[in-house]
Amino acid sequence: MAGGLAHGHLRELLWLLAVGVDILGGIVGFATPWLGRSRTADWTIVGSHIAERCQAFILIALGESIVIIGATLSAMNGVTATSIAAFIVAGARTRRGYSSSASLTTLMLSLASRNERSSRDLAIENSR
Repeated sequence: MAGGLAHGHLRELLWLLAVGVDILGGIVGFATPWLGRSRTADWTIVGSHIAERCQAFILIALGESIVIIGATLSAMNGVTATSIAAFIVAGARTRRGYSSSASLTTLMLSLASRNERSSRDLAIENSR
């Protein structure tokens, strides 16, 4: 939060510090007091979870597109039929893009649910 509230070079320094802490956490094995370190081999990562995270990322990106399109349209001096048509086409393209990503994610989720093998299992299998 401090990085968002600070100004100038202090903000950059705080963000750099935050990135450094994040990277250092991985280097030291995410050591936690009273719990110890975490090994990546102990993590269970399921394909359906990754697909869900990708869909959330696409949803956020498409939402940002809608906001930018609306802000651009509202900042125009005069709204014309052409600008309204462009807004409608851009919105339809955004909706179409999300629908196709949702279909792909649904397919990935169904495939992942059929084969709930964790990344650890796959890593062990590939190391043999």
